[in-house]
Amino acid sequence: MKRIAPTLLSILFSTVLFGQFSDPMVINPGFNTLEKTVAFDIGNDGRTDLIALVDNEIRWLAPLEDQPDRYILKQALPAGPSFAKPIWMSDLDHDGDADILTIIQQLGTYYLAWYTYDGAGFFKPFELIEALPGKPTTWATGNLDPDPS
Repeated sequence: MKRIAPTLLSILFSTVLFGQFSDPMVINPGFNTLEKTVAFDIGNDGRTDLIALVDNEIRWLAPLEDQPDRYILKQALPAGPSFAKPIWMSDLDHDGDADILTIIQQLGTYYLAWYTYDGAGFFKPFELIEALPGKPTTWATGNLDPDPS
């Protein structure tokens, strides 16, 4: 009986205090290779968009306005010759909307790449920001100095 009480309390607290997840939702069963997904409100419209690294493309999946549980392909961005798998979302240019950041490999060199969101519903082709030494796997963005940008 002593072992049942902690388990019962654990179940009780995890469901009552922390809520429950919704049922899983299949967004697109047609992907061949789904390597990474990031959820973010790209257009600042209060709806969660998905950015996914799928089949050597970065795909922007947006919810339908009248059916927020259904997603459509908004834009497919070419991945270039080769990708290192991480993708991130950040407002790198401080214009109030999210940009896509990733690491791209071209001819054996890794680069930090940036897809700028134009604010009108599309991402521009990627720009290479910086060559990176070695084989980077992650990085972070942030305001590291005291200026506001």
